[in-house]
Amino acid sequence: MSLLAVEDALSRLLANASAVRRTEMLGLHDAAGRVLAADVSARLTHPAFDNSAMDGYALRHTDIERIGSELTVIGQSAAGHGFSGTVGIGEAVRIFTGAPCLTGPIRC
Repeated sequence: MSLLAVEDALSRLLANASAVRRTEMLGLHDAAGRVLAADVSARLTHPAFDNSAMDGYALRHTDIERIGSELTVIGQSAAGHGFSGTVGIGEAVRIFTGAPCLTGPIRC
């Protein structure tokens, strides 16, 4: 089996494509299997705060400048239950995906 050149693949795709000729307004539950005729955007940012994109640890960069640094984990920040304390010298906070980012010098 050989691969198609990008130009050939694009030509085949566009040959079977057609422009949207009519649109209709549907409720969300009736729209399954349909194609959007226009972009959709949210009116509000959700969540309304900066949140962590992944699991990890919130810490001070200066505390890990040397290899072998040891930190004390003093708490955690989880989605719906942020950490409200302060991260001091030699400390870290476990942070989970979706958790509110810590404020002050420690940021996501």
